Amino acid sequence: MAIKYLLLAALLFGSLSAKACDACGCSLSQAYWGLMPNNNNHYVGIWWQHQSYRSFFEQDIYPEQGGIPEYFNAIELRARYRLSPFLQVVAILPYAYNVRREPTGARAIEGVGDALAMASFTIIDNSDSLKFAVRHRLALGAGVKAPTGRYLRREPLDLSNPNFQLGSGSWDVLFNLNYTGRWRTFGLNLDGTYRYNNTNANDYRFGHRFNGAATLFWLGSSGMLEVMPNASLLYEKAGWDVEEGYYHTNTGGEALFGGLGLELYWPRFNLGASWSLPLSQNLSAGLLDAGSRASVHLNYFF
Repeated sequence: MAIKYLLLAALLFGSLSAKACDACGCSLSQAYWGLMPNNNNHYVGIWWQHQSYRSFFEQDIYPEQGGIPEYFNAIELRARYRLSPFLQVVAILPYAYNVRREPTGARAIEGVGDALAMASFTIIDNSDSLKFAVRHRLALGAGVKAPTGRYLRREPLDLSNPNFQLGSGSWDVLFNLNYTGRWRTFGLNLDGTYRYNNTNANDYRFGHRFNGAATLFWLGSSGMLEVMPNASLLYEKAGWDVEEGYYHTNTGGEALFGGLGLELYWPRFNLGASWSLPLSQNLSAGLLDAGSRASVHLNYFF
């Protein structure tokens, strides 16, 4: 399989991909898709995502308290269907397993998360041409996230992380802009997704979110195997949540992550893994501390 062009299509959604938000508290896969070649084919895949956090009560922000560990995990079924050379549709269905280790014992929730579908339209694409030294691809996307994941209203005195949910309980809209440029065996991908969140039936709205990624990659090959190591900067920003018309000023925030990844390609298959750490963060007014993230995926092209 000859990889002639690359596509990083990112959508906002999930851990938070599969959780209640895409940034600043529980984001997972749906925020970033990874480097995806073979744009001429449909694909189905399975993705595993993991994120770790520590949450603090307002009166407990001291080093000796240590915070409460939280782990957001998701297994996602992903699929892409190519309608035309310029239009494709992507869908994600996540299954989430989240754990919060409280002083009284571990608290876990699991189940189907919020499903997402997005259409991506290619505006510029000379990535398959040998006439240009630098080849480009630019695509616009729009999609919707459905409230298929369970949302549980918190009790008035519940101090747990408001993002500790399987779903947001609302229909949300996403917009994506994706650019890939390639020179010889080197490439750069720039991706941005904005998620507009609506209010759910419990009169709670998670803050609107923006996720951006800049990824440098290199492509090499050995026989039928192609290897693509990559390094990324990932930025996430979220507004304040709103409940019954009032802003929660201890929600939202922003964070910058640095990540490394490796993609392997051979006829009809793609295996990839990534790992990232926070470089700077200010989440939930200091009440949330993000840790490492990891992802593994396997895709089949047809």
